Amino acid sequence: MDTLLWETSWKNYMLYLGAIQSDEAEPATEKMEVKDASELF
Repeated sequence: MDTLLWETSWKNYMLYLGAIQSDEAEPATEKMEVKDASELF
């Protein structure tokens, strides 16, 4: 069950990163990326 949750979270996370890059808001969101990644674990 944890594996399925991880795969779903990872896919959503990658989509989230793609949205960040398209928004050109990388400097403001780099800190958020670290928080989101740690929350997945």
